[in-house]
Amino acid sequence: MTTSVRPHERFVGTIDVRQLDTLNWGPLRLFCPRFVEDIELGRYVRRLFATGQHSHLRIEAHRDANGEPSSHVYDLFELDPLEPTGDPR
Repeated sequence: MTTSVRPHERFVGTIDVRQLDTLNWGPLRLFCPRFVEDIELGRYVRRLFATGQHSHLRIEAHRDANGEPSSHVYDLFELDPLEPTGDPR
């Protein structure tokens, strides 16, 4: 179940940050998984921006079939930079 796309957005994809491994984390991934996942998600988003295809993204926790947000799977949406979102987030 993906989060609904808001007006002036386009669904880019879903990413499981536990599958990202751009650095050799060693045991740090075991002891500080949330820290590692935050860094990996940031690196992933920076790579998306570096392609030049995306300039504004919204990241939201992916929701399972019961509507519960995931702690490691995220949905990415491209925002139209010329449209006001009305959402301060």
